[in-house]
Amino acid sequence: LLCSEAYFNDVYAACKYNRGEVFEKMVTESFGQEWEKDNIPYTEAGDVTVNGIAYQIKYEKATFTNEKSLSRV
Repeated sequence: LLCSEAYFNDVYAACKYNRGEVFEKMVTESFGQEWEKDNIPYTEAGDVTVNGIAYQIKYEKATFTNEKSLSRV
């Protein structure tokens, strides 16, 4: 369990980032890493790397990619 819904909403309300970015920050920091907002495409790097494995972090209803993006890869 990462945090309660109430805590998440409090953190979200107090910052300038969207829910997905807040979630990514919380997950990254839960692994003892410093989070930094970036715009690196998913085809180049994951959102967080743990034990040498890069992971993409998505919040509720977020999409990993779509057909248009896949056609460019």
